[in-house]
Amino acid sequence: MILRFSFVKRNKRQAELDHRKQAEKAGRIAEKLVLAMYIFKGYWPQSYRLKKVTGEVDLVMRKGNQIICVEVKYRQSMTYEGYGLPSKAQIKRLRQTMALIYSSYPASLLIEIQLDVVVIYGWRKWKIYQNC
Repeated sequence: MILRFSFVKRNKRQAELDHRKQAEKAGRIAEKLVLAMYIFKGYWPQSYRLKKVTGEVDLVMRKGNQIICVEVKYRQSMTYEGYGLPSKAQIKRLRQTMALIYSSYPASLLIEIQLDVVVIYGWRKWKIYQNC
């Protein structure tokens, strides 16, 4: 006869849920810090967590005739410095979303649209990959 203790599973599950909540909270704080950085650079926010059929873009910023879609990634440490960058499939989805964003603006207003990826490692080191 095998005894199984369900409370062990529940504690493990609860710990995983707590970890996910903390990661989500850290990601939202990272997005707000990046938003403040772009505002400081002179960009105006157009959308926050914009969801389209093809995917989601964390920030859409505008400065003059330039639109920048920003994907923010937060990682707890720099153990794997390249870790955290969007995969090729994710970048493809982001570009499809950018095409929908671009088509929503009048053609006379836009000159350029680009994708920036900002990766924050443990609140200490930021890497900004422009025009991915």
